[in-house]
Amino acid sequence: MLDGNGRADSSHFDQRLINIPQKIAEKFDGIYAKLTGWDFKFMILAAYSCGNIEKDHFIMTKILCIENDKEQRIEIVDALTTEGFEVIEAQSASSGLKLILSESIDFILCDRVMDGMSGYALLEEIRKNYPDKEDIPFVFLTGLDDRRDRFATDALHPAAYITKPFDVTLLIKKIRSLIN
Repeated sequence: MLDGNGRADSSHFDQRLINIPQKIAEKFDGIYAKLTGWDFKFMILAAYSCGNIEKDHFIMTKILCIENDKEQRIEIVDALTTEGFEVIEAQSASSGLKLILSESIDFILCDRVMDGMSGYALLEEIRKNYPDKEDIPFVFLTGLDDRRDRFATDALHPAAYITKPFDVTLLIKKIRSLIN
């Protein structure tokens, strides 16, 4: 869309259009390498306005990664960002809950065992007190590989339970399958 002065107007587009995934850029035959910043973003907006691409192809999924291990969190955030996801992070379940309540989150990855509030307690809190948030896919990431623990978490209906260590490629595939 163009405003009255002939400039691209992005005000009516989803606010999560911040970083365009490289895979979308590749659809434009290398133009990505020549354009930077807002120039490229406005080109995408213009392509959408003209009907050349669907909005679903460039709206980023916002993932909240709650992980108390800093190195693990950085690895997850880097991998997901590289894949075109928008990622926000929290180092504890209580700070994650604040983000869940204040941000528009599409997906939650959460460590199962943390100091203070556990991932289990966080999901229990969401299910009990925030029914408007219970449709957000919630995936446990855990070092616990015990059937009794899985059984205990099943009552809260997490979208998945992934044990550490895990292959980041498989994590990304799981996320994509749960989003679609």
